[in-house]
Amino acid sequence: MRPWHRERLIVLATLGLAAGCVVATWTLRRALADAPHDDAVRAENAITVRAIDESVAPPTTLIARTVDHDLFHPERRRPRTPFRLPAEEESARRAAVPTAPTSVLRLLGTVVTPGHDAFVMGQLGNDAPRVVRVGGALGGFTLHRIEPGRAIFTAPNGETMDLRVSKAGP
Repeated sequence: MRPWHRERLIVLATLGLAAGCVVATWTLRRALADAPHDDAVRAENAITVRAIDESVAPPTTLIARTVDHDLFHPERRRPRTPFRLPAEEESARRAAVPTAPTSVLRLLGTVVTPGHDAFVMGQLGNDAPRVVRVGGALGGFTLHRIEPGRAIFTAPNGETMDLRVSKAGP
């Protein structure tokens, strides 16, 4: 490299470093400066704390018993029913999927391949037919097992349904 070219690179590098220092100083100064806030903005951004309704608050004995238990105890197991807040329980009850009778759920066909990539074509009532794989759901019914011409579903109430493909023709 020629000496004048090397000097030009040194000058450009020095200018770039100086520009970076100026930007960093300006950014740090803006971050540390106490900007005046308008009271309306503070009030708008303030978090409002609501008091816990006494009917919703758990009893103190339940809180004390919960605090005394070891969170990582080896015998600790998942509760049978998940915890839900009262508002969530109410919305879950309203959004519960009604169980359709087995005559409404129809099995149109099954596909079973050697690579374990199986699926069924099912129809719920007058809805459009859908493809469902093992573990998938069709209108609240969960598909558990697929065999050629046969599928086993579980209804939301726990009832097991063994559906077979209806054959066309005589």
